[in-house]
Amino acid sequence: MMHANGGGMFRATICYRNDPNSKEIRMSLKEAYKQKAETELDLAQAKLAEFQAKTKDATAEVRLSYAKQMDNLEHGVNAVQAKLKELGAAGEDAWEHLKDGLESALRSLSTAIQDLANKFKD
Repeated sequence: MMHANGGGMFRATICYRNDPNSKEIRMSLKEAYKQKAETELDLAQAKLAEFQAKTKDATAEVRLSYAKQMDNLEHGVNAVQAKLKELGAAGEDAWEHLKDGLESALRSLSTAIQDLANKFKD
């Protein structure tokens, strides 16, 4: 069963303990989950590049006013990259335990993007 949650991520629950195909199902869910998270990371990196381009020719004062939000966004990207690396290295039985940390990092990244976007609107 898959369902969306508020952060745009999905959760998958498989309860086929005695099914000989359950390992294969978990593997495909892990890969699908990882691909979705990687896509969200790619979008965040594109937004970061967009924001950096917008401030490139700005005055030092303007760049300083965006510095904290840009730094938060960069840290968010790095955190998601680290969580994705952990997820990739996790065994089939352990990867689901890492999902919460990755989802938290993705939520923080989304918040950082929104904060910076709002600052650009001001």
